[in-house]
Amino acid sequence: MKKKRELPDVLVYEYNYFDGHRIRVYENDDGWHSATYLEPELRNELIFEYMKKFNLMFALPLDITDVLMIGGGAFSYPKYLLSHYPDIVMDVVEIDENAPETAKRFFFLDELIEQYDLENTRRLNIITDDGRHYVENNRKKYDVIINDAFTGLMPEFSLYTVEAARIVKTNLKEDGVLVANLPGFVKFEGSQYLQNTLRTFQEVFRHVLIVRAATDLYESHTCNYVMFASDLYDEIPGMLEYTLKNPVIMHDSAKNVIINNYEF
Repeated sequence: MKKKRELPDVLVYEYNYFDGHRIRVYENDDGWHSATYLEPELRNELIFEYMKKFNLMFALPLDITDVLMIGGGAFSYPKYLLSHYPDIVMDVVEIDENAPETAKRFFFLDELIEQYDLENTRRLNIITDDGRHYVENNRKKYDVIINDAFTGLMPEFSLYTVEAARIVKTNLKEDGVLVANLPGFVKFEGSQYLQNTLRTFQEVFRHVLIVRAATDLYESHTCNYVMFASDLYDEIPGMLEYTLKNPVIMHDSAKNVIINNYEF
């Protein structure tokens, strides 16, 4: 049973989740974009499997202090990271100017900010901007960049071209890593867009690894993959061995062609 709450252009629902807990979900573009547990002791814990896979970055021999996240949604992952890792500073770029207010009103971001004194410590910096525009103009260097920008079940194309990959790399420290959510695919072998993405980032980064995350949108019968791209790290727990079949390097100029031939 779900309870519906409405905001302009945003649907917020409450569900009894399969793990026995009550959750609140931020829905947009016919998909779940963020979620939170309602119990106070669980509000900063992760629900989505793919976000749990983001945490594999801590298995790397990398000192993580400066993190950029592109795509804040209802701030599920920033809440987790900032509450569990007190030395981390996060910049969160979110294109929707209403998203932070939604996160404060319905997803306990206001509680996080107060509990961890984030306004004074400035460990959370919220930036209203398009992700591609931000990395093109940013001069700060990050240990980790997390790309969680997508529309519906499709990764945000402007951040997955070879031109974007080169720009993102300039935003990373030499030992930094890009972590990217790749949603909406049924299986690796039949997902040409996914294979194109991996080949595109191989053009820029020495190592491009992926892990599979179980689906959270059960009705769609799809799953997420999480990509780790860097010049230093050639293994990560649970990584999949893969072979690419006739991949295409994606360019900014090829958007219409790529979108029209998108395959799940």
